[in-house]
Amino acid sequence: MRLTVAGIAKRFNVPEPTVRTWIWNATEEKTEDGKVIRTPFPDPVSERQPREWDQDEIDAWVENNRPRVWAAFAGTGPVLVQPLPEGNPQDLLDIDDFGEVWGNATRGEPLKHDTMVAYHNRGQIPFADRQPGDEGKPRVFAYHWYRRTVYDFILERPGPGRFGPR
Repeated sequence: MRLTVAGIAKRFNVPEPTVRTWIWNATEEKTEDGKVIRTPFPDPVSERQPREWDQDEIDAWVENNRPRVWAAFAGTGPVLVQPLPEGNPQDLLDIDDFGEVWGNATRGEPLKHDTMVAYHNRGQIPFADRQPGDEGKPRVFAYHWYRRTVYDFILERPGPGRFGPR
């Protein structure tokens, strides 16, 4: 079966610009010892517009190069780059802790403070469990989330990174 960019996006429940980014940016990368750490996006089987790709080749590429997208597509358990750190579910995490846990789990590196603030301002992360002046104990001077809130968000958030069945 052949898939266009629109077909690939629909198959994996990702936006078309994401698929185009995969196509443009997926050049082969190797470590110093020659181990391949990133493979290029498969070549199209048809160059006429709209270009088409072999579904089996795309499936294999996504499974190897975008494991979180593949996990969402296949409905398998979470694929985390790094496991979620242990801790009490009631621990309070500030915005930088949230970005560190989320980024490490999903990308292998912490998210930047400015990125997390932007996500918070746009409502793309859960509203903070604690905020300055909320009269809770202990007193907080910045937004804080319970560890369980952060972990639930990471494991159950909607979108291409979700892991449950469709």
